[in-house]
Amino acid sequence: MPKRKNLKIAIMAYDAVSIGFVLLIRDVFKIANMVLESDFYELEIISYKQRHVGDGEVSLQAKAPGKAYDYIIVPPATDFKPSFLNNYEKEGRLLQAYRDKGSVIVSSCLGSLIVAQAGLLDGASATTHWAWLDFAKQKFPEVQWNIQKMICETSEFITAGGYLAAIDLLLSIIGRSSGKNVAQKVGKIILAETIRESQSIFSMKLVLPGKAGSGFENLEAWVENNLRRDIQVNDMAEFSLMSLRTFQRKFSEAFGISPQRYLQIKRVEKAKQLLSDQSLSLEEILERVGLGDPSAFRKVFKREIGLSPSEFRRRSIS
Repeated sequence: MPKRKNLKIAIMAYDAVSIGFVLLIRDVFKIANMVLESDFYELEIISYKQRHVGDGEVSLQAKAPGKAYDYIIVPPATDFKPSFLNNYEKEGRLLQAYRDKGSVIVSSCLGSLIVAQAGLLDGASATTHWAWLDFAKQKFPEVQWNIQKMICETSEFITAGGYLAAIDLLLSIIGRSSGKNVAQKVGKIILAETIRESQSIFSMKLVLPGKAGSGFENLEAWVENNLRRDIQVNDMAEFSLMSLRTFQRKFSEAFGISPQRYLQIKRVEKAKQLLSDQSLSLEEILERVGLGDPSAFRKVFKREIGLSPSEFRRRSIS
């Protein structure tokens, strides 16, 4: 059987990059090679030119870009500020050039914002750190930011959520290139769970506010203050002084989801807060969020969070 071609991976270093995660990425693929008993994963640390990259205390030597890579990884950032995005035009051009050559562009946490700044994620579903999603949505409205997904992937791009989601990202690449079994073995060695699907368990807000000037600011506050009531979409339309049809259209334009889905998500948000209180039973929580069917609630909660209510409660109090 002929030996398969090695996978060439570049880790893109930039000024605000987390040096620790650059080294972690390198080490995870070394472990994958150990599991495979080969040198299948070939890694290089690159920048737009050969240079030292670091924070003054720790630095590393980045190479000038090579001819071709299967994957280019943009790691998480440290001490990230929105204004930093203005400094990454050279990195953006580098990513554009290799995307055009067929490289899969991979990013994690705030590294995804550098990819978005280059215009590469326009029209694509992507994720980043949940705490920065409001900024990302305003700065890059052409990107379909997904607040729930831990990983969003297509044939051209992979993006991952919060800082430690980089681990999920690496296991995803290993799974894509060497199979699920190898990814699971690497995960066990580094004491990581199998690839997680959602970062919603960490996010305080599961849905972003409506577009500025949409006129729904009072409605949002009203819904949050009246979740205990069995409010429905008709009630929301009546509060907004609109016909049901007009309300549904304008609401969906402002929030990117239907009013019915919005109500479900707001109830899940509230339930997440209440589940941290061990003194409350599930029945009491359902009453406070305006739901009466435990089975339906468990289904919606699992869909939005990726865990059952009981699993979420165990994690939140452990």
